[in-house]
Amino acid sequence: MTNEQNQLQDAIYSNDYLDLIFDPNASVFQEGRIEQNPLSVTPNPKYEIHFLDQKTNPPLNLGYYNYYEIPHCYGLMDISALNESGSDFIQNQSNLDVTGNGVLIGFLDTGIDYTHPVFIDSGGRTKILSIWDQTIPAETYHPDLPYGTEFTREQINEALNHENPFEIVPSKDTIGHGTQLAGIAAGNRQSADAFSGMAPGSQLVIVKLKEAKENLKEYYGIAPDMLAFQTTDLMMALSYLRNAAVRLGLPMVICIGLGTSLGGLTLRNPLEHYIENLAETEGFSIVSAIGNEGLEGTTYIGNINNSLGRENVEILVGQEYGFTLELWGQPPNIYSLSIQTPFGETMPKLHIRGRGSLSHEFITSQTILQIDYLMSEQNSGNQIIQVKFKNPMPGIWTVTVYKQAYDTSDYFMKLPIRNFLRSDTRFMRPTPDYSLVKPAGVRNIVSVAAYDLQTGNVYNGSSWGYINVYDTKPDLAAPGVNILVPDLHHGFSTATGSSIAAACTAGSIALLFEWMIRYHIPWAPNAPGTKNFLTRGARQIPGIQFPNKRMGYGKLDLASSYEQVLNL
Repeated sequence: MTNEQNQLQDAIYSNDYLDLIFDPNASVFQEGRIEQNPLSVTPNPKYEIHFLDQKTNPPLNLGYYNYYEIPHCYGLMDISALNESGSDFIQNQSNLDVTGNGVLIGFLDTGIDYTHPVFIDSGGRTKILSIWDQTIPAETYHPDLPYGTEFTREQINEALNHENPFEIVPSKDTIGHGTQLAGIAAGNRQSADAFSGMAPGSQLVIVKLKEAKENLKEYYGIAPDMLAFQTTDLMMALSYLRNAAVRLGLPMVICIGLGTSLGGLTLRNPLEHYIENLAETEGFSIVSAIGNEGLEGTTYIGNINNSLGRENVEILVGQEYGFTLELWGQPPNIYSLSIQTPFGETMPKLHIRGRGSLSHEFITSQTILQIDYLMSEQNSGNQIIQVKFKNPMPGIWTVTVYKQAYDTSDYFMKLPIRNFLRSDTRFMRPTPDYSLVKPAGVRNIVSVAAYDLQTGNVYNGSSWGYINVYDTKPDLAAPGVNILVPDLHHGFSTATGSSIAAACTAGSIALLFEWMIRYHIPWAPNAPGTKNFLTRGARQIPGIQFPNKRMGYGKLDLASSYEQVLNL
């Protein structure tokens, strides 16, 4: 590798550099806010990721950088499923005979245990076509990968024949989440353990994401020991998956089992823009978990229509390292706030003017607030007030929201996902509506809630979505409670969460892709097409109105979806 290539890779891993996302045509360059920077990568034509030396550039804040330029942090959305979803029925139909053959399933997650038997065929060969491990710095130059190490199918097969496989391919999934999802979607049948993935004929392309930088976790108040991933690495992972599918000339289903609660409801951040464009591309479909925030109390929707022009919002705060609170309001209304500690000490009402950044330290506690605001966020035009609590005092905090009213629209407040909180920090009067995580709100992807196979009911912890004239989220629900999954000990355990449901759905779409291609079904093999296909056949519960905010159009039922199309 050249000095320039080494310098770029070092900056990507180093906590001394800030990672920022810029539109190459945006004002950040035209206004001279930063100089043209050679330390950058381009995951897609619309955005560049730049790595800026902290010593010579302003720290992360909305008073200087635009909201979307600062990466978000994403967290994990932690053979009975086959019969319930109808996929076993499909696999046993001699006239259909689909297992996902000729279809790729891509994952961007915690990696994969490639030595688990569910990923190895009877001849001892892997079903994984490649692994890009972002956590292992490259030793040789790769023209498409500025950091991390790629392991090919040939290398993985060589490792499987070695006494110590990890000496050949050292990529490991130390968490287990990625292994679980890949196994549910495409694991080989294991008769002795009554296990099979949804699409055992599919092949896998895997990205092991590196963890978010400490400077970004500190910015959002996420404790150093908490597992988090950042937007920039997800964007690069999507680029890798796309390029792999194009190079191989095969359709791909991408499963996203991660999410973040931050970001406005109508805002499309750079990752979501990329997902939206990729989802509309022929040969690709994208599935996302709706989240597990339904009971977590991390969402509040307010509407100030009283004569006082204000409302008190109480937040129960536990023993936390820190956390970020966001308030989003739609124009033409103007919002401000004041904050009171559990001891009654108050930070005065903010005076909002355009954009700004300030800090406030309370005398009666060691809590410091870092407050950033934008009157008009660049992409959505909505107002954002972001409050970062550092070393918050436990107890009930009161946020007084003020509204200069011009219409009766709601405002939205969000706390981090539960996986980024140490305790039961929550709104005292939460609103479960709109508790879905990003990127599940992207219109053309398949957003999936979880339901319980035993009861037939939606999983209580599954996030709630919304119904409006433009879209319904979630699109449907899939099995996601106590599902048999491969573990890190070459055995099996059970797992629960909307990411489990998303993996189940990803495998089902792989079956659908093979069926459409093999039998020349006149249906668009892309995300909108597969979404419409699955929602048409979704199984609904008698006496319950559909679509709804919990299960979308109903339960995943691939057999019913096939019948709907065949009867057209």
